[in-house]
Amino acid sequence: MSIEMYSMALLTASLLLSLFLAVVLLSNLHQKKGGAKILGVFMLLLAVFLFDFAWLNGNLGLQGNLVVAVVYLPVTLSLQPLLFLYVIRLVGVKKLTRRYFLHFIPSVICLLSFVLFLFFLPDEALSEIKSGPIYMPYPAFFPEGFNLFLIVFNEGLFFLQIPVYVVALLLILRKHHKRIRNHYSNLEGLSLSWFQGFILMYLIFLGSIMVAEYMVSVSEAVSDLIYTIETLIFLVFLGYFGIKQQDVLILPQESKLPYFDESREKELAEQLRKVMDDQKPFLDTHFTISILAALMGTNRMYVSVLLNDYLGQSFYTLINNYRIDEAVKILDDAESMRYTIEGIAHSVGFQSKSTFIKHFRVKTGQTPGAYRLLCNT
Repeated sequence: MSIEMYSMALLTASLLLSLFLAVVLLSNLHQKKGGAKILGVFMLLLAVFLFDFAWLNGNLGLQGNLVVAVVYLPVTLSLQPLLFLYVIRLVGVKKLTRRYFLHFIPSVICLLSFVLFLFFLPDEALSEIKSGPIYMPYPAFFPEGFNLFLIVFNEGLFFLQIPVYVVALLLILRKHHKRIRNHYSNLEGLSLSWFQGFILMYLIFLGSIMVAEYMVSVSEAVSDLIYTIETLIFLVFLGYFGIKQQDVLILPQESKLPYFDESREKELAEQLRKVMDDQKPFLDTHFTISILAALMGTNRMYVSVLLNDYLGQSFYTLINNYRIDEAVKILDDAESMRYTIEGIAHSVGFQSKSTFIKHFRVKTGQTPGAYRLLCNT
């Protein structure tokens, strides 16, 4: 089988997979996952992009088509803004306002420019588009000024989007990580750490394409093969985690932060200690700062200010320190040899064994298994 045939097979697989993921994500409406809907639209447009790519490069052996030529660049310019909206929706933005859709202005301008341009093409040029295969970027009979426009939008604006959206997404994820540590005691499924890995994969994906096309002298067939392999990997990764990912509920902050004096601080700190020691609510895997505030009979923001400004730690750190202390008490007892490390992790409120081991090692300098053996030998 030739390289071209391998590329075509992988491109077809990527196209079908993106369509399948679009159907799965868009049809999963009963879960009310706004992020899933946006990712579904992304997958649908990605399928259109892959189909256009195959057509315009002659992979399908089909004749030129005006619709395919016109749609290609606007769709390309829409993909990164859609990923941006996907993350925005995941991290707690309940409603996407008009300002978020300003990200699609370049795509709309590109589409309108194409449509207007086609009105001024001579009949012979239109006939040539319709009768012959189109190869990227676009036919040579396009006027020089319009070819310059295509270069600006395709190779200029598209690659300018990359650093802008990468930086924006990393800043959003960093802020999101800080916020959830002040709301939740377990971060599994909430931290979106997989999307940071996706961004790295995306940069490698784009970088390898640029190297293959502009810096290394490789054939077009080899370049297409690299592109299709990475596209398929890209789709599997994003589809797998995207289907699993739920929207993250973050309660809005009050407009005015509370302030209290030293006596009120000591009173709240004593309330906190009493609740944690007497009721041990941290043993609940789904324990949140809102639950803690209710148990203390106070406002969530008072608890947040107490923890961050006066005690100098996030809710996440505080609760997991209590959980480790509780685990140490269990491991000190010889009876703990009857239980697995994973069982002990769940009994003190951790959702996963790996997170428990990480926090235990940070606080004690040892793994739970090593600590238990040392205490019971």
